[in-house]
Amino acid sequence: MKELGGKIFALKIAGNCFNKKMEKFSFTRRESDRITPIVTKQTPFVTTNNRRIRNKLPQVVTSQRKGVEIETSELLNKTWDAHSCSPLHGFHENTASLDCYGRSLSAVLVASKSKNIGVEVVDSSVTSVTFKLVHGIYGIHNGLKFQVLTKSGKIIFESFLFSSEQSLSSDVIMASSKLTMLPLLVCRGDRSTTKVVFDWLKTEFDCSLRKITFNPLSLGWLVAMWGSVKGQGSTHITWEIPMVETGIDIIESEIDGESVALLWKHAHEDSTMEVTIDEVRGFVASIEEHLTQHTKILFNALTMQQIKTPVIQVRNDGKFKVTSGDHLFHVMADVATLALEHLDHYTPTM
Repeated sequence: MKELGGKIFALKIAGNCFNKKMEKFSFTRRESDRITPIVTKQTPFVTTNNRRIRNKLPQVVTSQRKGVEIETSELLNKTWDAHSCSPLHGFHENTASLDCYGRSLSAVLVASKSKNIGVEVVDSSVTSVTFKLVHGIYGIHNGLKFQVLTKSGKIIFESFLFSSEQSLSSDVIMASSKLTMLPLLVCRGDRSTTKVVFDWLKTEFDCSLRKITFNPLSLGWLVAMWGSVKGQGSTHITWEIPMVETGIDIIESEIDGESVALLWKHAHEDSTMEVTIDEVRGFVASIEEHLTQHTKILFNALTMQQIKTPVIQVRNDGKFKVTSGDHLFHVMADVATLALEHLDHYTPTM
């Protein structure tokens, strides 16, 4: 173990019980004035005991498509905050209604700025707001994109609302036509503008918005799905240490993609497309055991805080970034599944 700059400890372990490649670890020392965070292990798979492996997206009739096609560049390599959104009441998708929403939100933002209660913009003349229908994750119209811009054209807030695969199912479709199910909201922008926008959404559509926090087993599920993409590198996992006495905040580990694939192969039954909660628990436990064998550190006593696979980077506080254009919409579909599970009213049919 070697000290680097007084704050970082690095540890490299030679030898891998699966592929003889090197695993890497680094340790970040806790600052003396930090307060130890309260670690709460949340219930994984909030409303269901299984999920499907996503090998393809649902097929949709071309004639059902409305709105504009989402460009990969609009979502790729950007850090998004993930939120779950309850059904929107009284949302209308026609152009006149979308223009009306834009004018209404713009007026609220201007009023908020004049009251000095929000909206951080450099341009003194705020804001135009655009609402557009998009094809969504599944290539159909039930997706929504909206942006807040200054008159100079600078984007100070952008967001997408997406459906999930389950919300498209006839089994869970809303009985009332006045309700629109778009359970995943992703956004990026300054805090004050975000707060004003969220307050407007809640008032306009009588909905609730909840920040998604990715619990350890949901992070483990994403590692299982996207940590072993062939030929695309290693997976990095950050583990949080909740004990101030150690003087260390986190441990960072790197696992070769082939090892991730082999661990998942031993945990999952290949003959089924369903992923059970027990399989993910076993997969995470095998990663912890694998790392413990090399370091003698009890990883099962730590909390998974962040993952970086070749496809997606996710933090437990709800921030994520998709880094592979080839898998963008498949990954977004998985995040939408997690968003739907966070909605208290949703009862799965599986």
